[in-house]
Amino acid sequence: MKDNEVATVTEFVFDEAPSRARRVLRSGDTIVGTVRPGNRSFAFIHEPVPDLTASTGFAVLSPTVADNTAFVYLAATQDASIEHLSHVADGGAYPAVRPDVVSALACVVPSAEILRAFNVVACPLLVKVSANQRQAQNPRHPSRHPAPPPDLRPTAPAAGRIAGRLIGHIVTFSSLPS
Repeated sequence: MKDNEVATVTEFVFDEAPSRARRVLRSGDTIVGTVRPGNRSFAFIHEPVPDLTASTGFAVLSPTVADNTAFVYLAATQDASIEHLSHVADGGAYPAVRPDVVSALACVVPSAEILRAFNVVACPLLVKVSANQRQAQNPRHPSRHPAPPPDLRPTAPAAGRIAGRLIGHIVTFSSLPS
C-alpha cells in the first residue's frame, strides 16, 4: 500500500488471521501506517466491506461525524503530516509512531458547516480517485493514468470561524484489543 493505492487484500478467517490483523475497518475510516510512516502507507476506506480488518501497524482514524471523512483523510495524509510522523518516529530498524500520535496531528479544523460542504465535494472525488486507481490496476483495461485530483487539502483559512485543533478532536482511533 502506498499513497491510497491498496495493492492486495488477503482474506482470512478471523480466528486464523495473523495476530497483527486486528484493527476493524468501517466505511469512512482512514488508515495510516505507523511503521516507517515516511513510506506513505495510507488509505481511505470508502467501500463498506464486511469484516474488513487491518494490521496493527496502522492507525485507524474513524470520524466521529460522517461529514468529516474526507477532511480527516486529507488532513492526516497531507505531506506535512506524513513528514511530521516520519520525524517523530522512534526505533532503529523499524521506526514507528503510536496510533495516538497520528490522532494528535495538529491541523486547522473549520466549522461543522464548512466541513459538511467540503465533504459533499471532496468525498465523491476521493471515491472516483480510488475507482480510477482500481481501473488502472485491472490488466483487462489499458493502463490509464488519470490526472491527479485537485489539491483539496486546506492550506489557508477558509471563511467562517476556524480554530486550530488536533485531528483527534474529530476522530476516534483504534487501540490494541484488550
